[in-house]
Amino acid sequence: EERKRREEEERKRREEEERKRREEEEARRKKEEEEARRRREEEMRKKAEEEAKRKSQLADPSQRWQRLRDEKLGVDSGTDPRLQRVRMREEAAEARQRKRTEDEEIMRATEQQTRAQKLAARKAARERRARMPGRQPLVRSVKDVAANEKVAREYLNYLLEDLNRRAPHQRIRAGAAVYEKDESRQYIPPSLKNKDEFKRMNARCKMEGSVDMLLDDAIVDDVERKHRASVIDRVLDFLKTHMPVPATEIVVGGSIGQGTAAPSYAAVQIIVLSDDFPKGGHEMWLPSAVVAYRKILEKAALEQGQLPDLTFVGHSQTTLQFMVEDVDVDMYFTREWGDTDHDYDHLYREAMMVRDSKARNCYAISAVRRQNSWVAGLPEVVKDVVRMVKNWRNCVDWGEKKKRPNSYLLTLMVHKAYEEACRFTEDVGEAPLEEDIVKEFINLTQKLDRAIGRVTWNDFYDPELYRVEHISRLPVVQDPANPAFNVGETMESWNMMRHEAWIWGQSLGIIKI
Repeated sequence: EERKRREEEERKRREEEERKRREEEEARRKKEEEEARRRREEEMRKKAEEEAKRKSQLADPSQRWQRLRDEKLGVDSGTDPRLQRVRMREEAAEARQRKRTEDEEIMRATEQQTRAQKLAARKAARERRARMPGRQPLVRSVKDVAANEKVAREYLNYLLEDLNRRAPHQRIRAGAAVYEKDESRQYIPPSLKNKDEFKRMNARCKMEGSVDMLLDDAIVDDVERKHRASVIDRVLDFLKTHMPVPATEIVVGGSIGQGTAAPSYAAVQIIVLSDDFPKGGHEMWLPSAVVAYRKILEKAALEQGQLPDLTFVGHSQTTLQFMVEDVDVDMYFTREWGDTDHDYDHLYREAMMVRDSKARNCYAISAVRRQNSWVAGLPEVVKDVVRMVKNWRNCVDWGEKKKRPNSYLLTLMVHKAYEEACRFTEDVGEAPLEEDIVKEFINLTQKLDRAIGRVTWNDFYDPELYRVEHISRLPVVQDPANPAFNVGETMESWNMMRHEAWIWGQSLGIIKI
């Protein structure tokens, strides 16, 4: 036992000595590493100082000249041709830099002076356009319209007849081609005269460096405005006496109702709001309601002569379309949801639950009051550019109706372009010019559906609470009045619009080749 005890003590002593030896070695190694690190840092600091000194000598011509002269020991700096060439090159580079700086300052001052002159001229032009009556919206609204009993009976008969025709067994018997027959307004290309005149005006604007001529040409004159007002008043008077259901309100929307109509095309939307229409299931009742009222319109206007200037009557699955003289009218039937925030929240929730795009878009027109108020609150410069853009749209041959951008989509895109132009000009404290807005509009047409996938506003709702990317086709141009309506989905393809907008920008000199 004594022997075992001594052996255990000896083992512990050796372990303690080994531990102390390892600790000493570790401390010595750390000390050596610290000294090596300090030496490396000192060397790197010296190298950085030498590099900075060398760069400063190269940057300063006098020091560079002194260094080159010192390197040429025993050589006269005034007579050495190599050193003379180095000196001449440095002096020439300095002269070029000074000339470039002076030219940039002169160019910047010239641009500022030119922009100031443009702002002064544009202010006078805006004041002149503000006095034109054609810029004001045609505000029309008829409330509490009672139903005509005779028209209601005819409407009910036509409605039941069309509902029976659209029954499943009748659809199978008649065939899908007959059931889905397109009787809507067909695309009419612009006249060659209007296209040539628009090209000449673009050329003149490029020479003058201003789009004032196009802005003035896009405003409806007083005679045409009064003519359109009289036509719409006649249509509203007709509807007040030929309403099959009691309507809480008949609202005038579209380009004419929002005050953004161009002289080259007159289009108006008339929306019938009624508590008798169902809230949902538009694909079941709306096509038959449109067909039933079309028959009433044709009978009263054409046979009885109560609307003698009616020149065309057609319809789609959701819209009754007709023309009175030269004014295109699109008539919509929708549920009266109310005009309070609670009512609109209910409308938004109901519409967002619909997954089919066509069925969901039927809820869009229910927010027509908010659409009109949102457009009415836009700055006048935005409305002027909207009219000009619509004039351009009306002078382009789109080939078919689905490639032609609608008026509301152009209005939203021009407003987004105005916001982008304001973001670029707010640094200098100036308001954007019309040319800046047109340039941003053309850039937006190139980026949308490519770099930009979603355009939203937060005037009436929070866009983050209503996201339609997963139930809609990109790009998303969300209606500021109804989040369930993707206005960008009304375009079948963006390729032609991108191409035509780019060509227009080049013809105005706004887009450089």
